[in-house]
Amino acid sequence: MLICKDVLSKAECQQMLRDVRNVAWKDGFTHLDKSHKNNAEHVHKEHAEYVIAKVRQHPEIFQKAFLKHMTFPRFNKYETGQKYSRHVDYFLQEGIRTDWSMTLFLTEPDEYEGGELLFDNERVKLPAGSMVLYESSKVHSVSPVTSGERIAVIAWAQSYIEDAQDRAILGKLAEVLAKPIGTASSTPEEIEERKEEMVNLSFVYNNLLRKWSNF
Repeated sequence: MLICKDVLSKAECQQMLRDVRNVAWKDGFTHLDKSHKNNAEHVHKEHAEYVIAKVRQHPEIFQKAFLKHMTFPRFNKYETGQKYSRHVDYFLQEGIRTDWSMTLFLTEPDEYEGGELLFDNERVKLPAGSMVLYESSKVHSVSPVTSGERIAVIAWAQSYIEDAQDRAILGKLAEVLAKPIGTASSTPEEIEERKEEMVNLSFVYNNLLRKWSNF
C-alpha cells in the first residue's frame, strides 16, 4: 500500500467538489445488488484528465508505483447509509490489467462519519488531496457512511512491474536513493563514500527495473 499526500491541493479539491456536487450522478456500476454496493458515480472529463496529470507528476507515485497505464478516473459518492461490502476489484478495467487500485479523497475526514476504506488489518481515511494506492488483488470494502457525504476520485492502473513483491522491493530501494547523501557534519571523505554507495545502489535499482519491467 502506498499513501501519497498532496496529490491535489485543498483549493483544487474544493473546486472539483463545487463542480460535481450538483451534477446528475448515476448509480455506481455493479453486477450485484445495492445491499452489496450502494453509491453514485460521475465522469467529469476535464477534471479526470487533470487528475491523471497530477498523479503521473507526483514524485512518490513515480518512484514506487511504476505506472504504465491508467484508467480514466471517475468520481464516486457515498451518502448516509451507503457502503461497498467486501470485494476484490476485477482484474481488467478499460482493457488494462489492474495492478493498483487508487482512491483520491476530496472531502475532509471531519465532513463525514464512517466511509473508511477497510482492509483486513487497516482502516484508511485520508485528508482531502491525499491518495491511497493499494494492490487490486486485496480484499477491501468501504464502511457505511453514517452522516455527511464522502466524495473521492477512483481509478486503476497497470504497473511496469507486474509482481507486487517486486514493486515493494523496488519501492524500498527508491526510499534509500531519495535520502540526502550527507549531513552538515559529514566529512568530504564520508560524502564521497556515500556517493559511491549510491552509485552501487542505483546500479541494483535500475537493473532490477530492466529485469522485472513488463513492456
